Parts: sequence; C-alpha cells; structure tokens
Amino acid sequence: MKALIRRRASRRAEGTAAGTRVDLSRPVQIVVTPGSGNGSAMSTALELRDALGARDVRTSLDVFSDLDRLS
Repeated sequence: MKALIRRRASRRAEGTAAGTRVDLSRPVQIVVTPGSGNGSAMSTALELRDALGARDVRTSLDVFSDLDRLS
C-alpha cells in the first residue's frame, strides 16, 4: 500500500502532472466487487482505505456483489 500512497496528502487542492485538480475536501470513492482480482479485490480495497485513512484522507467504500450491479 505504501507504493500507492507515496507522499502525505494535502488538504488543499493541488495540481497534478496531468494538469487536473485534486479536491481532498471530498472523500475518495473506492468501488469494489469482492470476487474481482481472483478474490483479492476486497482485501486490497480495505488496505487502500486504511492507508488513506492513516493519512487523514476521507474515503467511501462501495461494495457491489457483481459487475452487473455497477451499471
């Protein structure tokens, strides 16, 4: 997870390499289907949520039982 989050997130909007803006006042939305990734998607999503939370980044975890429920 450390590779996914290399630096401390800022509370202010900041520019990125792509020229987009990041608004950290809104939660990062994590969407997962538990069966994806040979069953590892859920544990990866939980690790990501916890890693972001440790850096005071708010998250929202949405779990869908299958891909059809995403649309």
